[in-house]
Amino acid sequence: RGTVSRVVRSVGLGLLLGTLFLQLDNDQQGAANRTAVSFFLLLFSILNSLPIIPVVIGERAVFYRERAASMYSSSAYAFSIILTELPWSLAGVTLYAVPLYFLAGFQYDAAKFFIFYGILVLFTMVILSLSQSIATVSPNLIVANTLISIIISSGVLFAGFVIPYPELPPYWLWGYYVNPLAYALESISANELSGLTLYCSSGEAVDVDIDIDVDGTVQRSACAFTSGSDFLDSRFGLEASNIGRDAGILGGLLLVCCLIVLLGSKFINFQKR
Repeated sequence: RGTVSRVVRSVGLGLLLGTLFLQLDNDQQGAANRTAVSFFLLLFSILNSLPIIPVVIGERAVFYRERAASMYSSSAYAFSIILTELPWSLAGVTLYAVPLYFLAGFQYDAAKFFIFYGILVLFTMVILSLSQSIATVSPNLIVANTLISIIISSGVLFAGFVIPYPELPPYWLWGYYVNPLAYALESISANELSGLTLYCSSGEAVDVDIDIDVDGTVQRSACAFTSGSDFLDSRFGLEASNIGRDAGILGGLLLVCCLIVLLGSKFINFQKR
């Protein structure tokens, strides 16, 4: 039953988002929509990862009993709950991200597709391990849900989409720099928009104060952005050159969360005697 629900949820979310943003154009609105698709795609990854929290907490009593019986070590248990979710992560990402990529009309480029897929898998593993670490250090499900709600809400707010990075107050920039959603959004959006030539559809050109000669016709309007990279940098403060750095930071955050799961399993005990 759990497997079927995961498959239905993943396929349904991918088809929903893909048909909402079906075959995006390369105009100014299309560039904004490509960033929006990337943002909502990452939110779907978060939603797919949260059900692991009650699973980890529900298995806690069994883990305490079997650890006390010396059936296995805390580190073996920690590694097992992390690694057993890897196949599900790959399957889930494939089921909703691959159809979405082509339905939305993202760039048909093999390198860009595999970067997109790899970043999404890495981000999903970060969120899974984050959820597991929260479950490991929480005494019960109520506390775990409260903590993850605060973390996810803050992550959405400081991801650089709701409030673009250049508009964040200086005293809140730390919220951006510790946010895995921010790094995933920058890398996926930059991967998609870099190398993309933009145009203006009807009504999108902006007025300018100088005459522009276009094929012998004088115009006083022009496209605000003619390349995806310029749009991303000006609108959101994101850069394509940061993709490698963002992937490295996500990998580091994954290791930190896995370490919390390992240490929490070994040293934290909520068993009531």
